[in-house]
Amino acid sequence: MGEYTAAAVACFAFEQPEVVVDTNIRRVLVRVFDARPLAGKTYTAAQRRLAHDAFPDPNLDDGGVACAWNIASMELGSLVCTSKSPKCGICPVRDMCAWRAAGSPAPTEEQKTRGQAWHGTDRQVRGALMTLLRDASASGSI
Repeated sequence: MGEYTAAAVACFAFEQPEVVVDTNIRRVLVRVFDARPLAGKTYTAAQRRLAHDAFPDPNLDDGGVACAWNIASMELGSLVCTSKSPKCGICPVRDMCAWRAAGSPAPTEEQKTRGQAWHGTDRQVRGALMTLLRDASASGSI
């Protein structure tokens, strides 16, 4: 199991304060804090440090705040801070966004990524696992 999957299961299924970083969260973090338009092709050590620095203090959390932070960050990147058509006008963090303050510069070629197919990928399997865990939790099986 990879870093993302392990953190997602620990956080969302067991409410452990784990840093979950998907593509959407990476994009939000680099825009808000680094003024970069896109996160790039790989999850870098600098992005990992940034994710941990921005994350709520796990010593002050029973897991609920961490889960809310991860979900909110994912949703922000998925619905508002999108890669191609960000909706900065409705963004709740627009006033602190370094990318917006820098004039919303376009991505460089090295920052652009090609979309990955869905069927047969680890992402598809992770999604199926998360659905099973979410359904089991809702039904009281976990």
